[in-house]
Amino acid sequence: MTSPLSAHRVALLFIAAVLAGVRGNAEDAPPLDAPAASAFAEQARRPLFSPSWAEGLVWRAIDDRLQLRIGGYVLLDWAGVGQDSALDSIAPPTGADFGVRDSQIDIRGVFYEKTQFRLQLDINNGEVELQDNFLQWDGIPYLGSLRLGHFKEPFGLENMTSLRHQVFMERSLADTLTTTRGVGLQAANTAFRERMAWSVGMFWDTDSVEKISDSQAFSLVGRLTGLLLRRDDRRELLHVGVSLAHRFMRDSLQYRARPEVDAAPRYLDTGDFSADAMTLVNLEAAYARGPLLLQGEAVWARSSGAVREEQVTLNDIADEVASRYPHLTDWFQGRTGWERPSNSILWNIPFDLAERGEVAFFGVYGQVAYVLTGEQRPYDARAGVFGNPVPAHPFSFRTFRGTGAWEAAARLSHLDLNESYIQGGRETNATLGVNWYLNENVRMALNYVHGEIGRDTYEGAMDAVQWRMQLDLQPRRFDEFYPWRDNKAPSGPVAGNGKN
Repeated sequence: MTSPLSAHRVALLFIAAVLAGVRGNAEDAPPLDAPAASAFAEQARRPLFSPSWAEGLVWRAIDDRLQLRIGGYVLLDWAGVGQDSALDSIAPPTGADFGVRDSQIDIRGVFYEKTQFRLQLDINNGEVELQDNFLQWDGIPYLGSLRLGHFKEPFGLENMTSLRHQVFMERSLADTLTTTRGVGLQAANTAFRERMAWSVGMFWDTDSVEKISDSQAFSLVGRLTGLLLRRDDRRELLHVGVSLAHRFMRDSLQYRARPEVDAAPRYLDTGDFSADAMTLVNLEAAYARGPLLLQGEAVWARSSGAVREEQVTLNDIADEVASRYPHLTDWFQGRTGWERPSNSILWNIPFDLAERGEVAFFGVYGQVAYVLTGEQRPYDARAGVFGNPVPAHPFSFRTFRGTGAWEAAARLSHLDLNESYIQGGRETNATLGVNWYLNENVRMALNYVHGEIGRDTYEGAMDAVQWRMQLDLQPRRFDEFYPWRDNKAPSGPVAGNGKN
């Protein structure tokens, strides 16, 4: 049994590691000569921290060896969801909903350009939860950077892209099968002039940021991305990647999925089933040329030693056989004239049924986006993700001038949670979207989602319209999303992408 880590111990460990990084980096500084010492004395008379604004509040120390950046974002959503009456047996209709989808406060810092940290506070329904909480050391030979703490496991393109930078308001159905956050250690680096990037880590499941999960599940996760084509003069690139994850566990699993609308019910649900191990494989590709972006991914999830126990009756088994093999059932009844005594006591006595074996699930999506005003979605080669387009003519709330950046997009996605004895359901979604980026900090989005759903013996369709107002004051590296620029701006804290 793993003992829980108390909050004050985590805080003390964090502070000690930061101080160690500052001390180690300070020892690398050359000694000061007389003019330098005079300049340093002049700097010492200045305020300890100098505030400024760069898409968030930035505090710099007197010599820029220490930077602290504070930002955040708010997502305000409205959604209306309608469904066929056949789906009412799976989940009751939700109707319309209006509220805060997500809000966060993000604190990032860097010491001597080598030691970085991040504290990400998620505020939802009046509760504050710590999301990303890590230290990172850069400039390590061969390894590049080393990250320790609670953060997102490196897996997949859509999964690693922040919710703020998604083309659509919600991630696709395929994202249901990807990894989440965990406590772990990760190494990451780039090669071939940032045409290739890799990250690999080991993670433990957590009940919270402070406590390792009682399941003690342990995962090995890695992601490799590369640019097969990159022509900066044409603003053209071809991104490919593969992610692998293997999870050692002895615990129950459950996959549930909403139809790409946060206000909609979870129509797909596998229920709890136990497993000894889980293997995930993800293939990703994206092609960008100017305002055009084509993107797609496929993910496979396979569990071994899966066991599911449930109470069933002979009627349940007969119904399952009839639903899977209707022609065979009709032929048998026609030839024998036999009718099931469904009302008899024997056919309604429940008994435990346990099955063991391997199960596999599959998800896939493809999408196209085009910025109508000509801007491109910038690409971060080190993280292997795309950012939001930056309007060439931002809209001004003072003069009501400027068009901002307008983007149209379409997506088709599919998720299959049916395998063997597990009937979690299948769903295919088509989504249309329009984005208006008023400036770098404000975005409005409108999505229409149509889903075809089948689970057990129920089949039906749902439709949803959703709207979002996004206010983003998230600080980030100055050069994080500007690879097309000839002159790089000074680097700053790493932008931790993930499910936020």
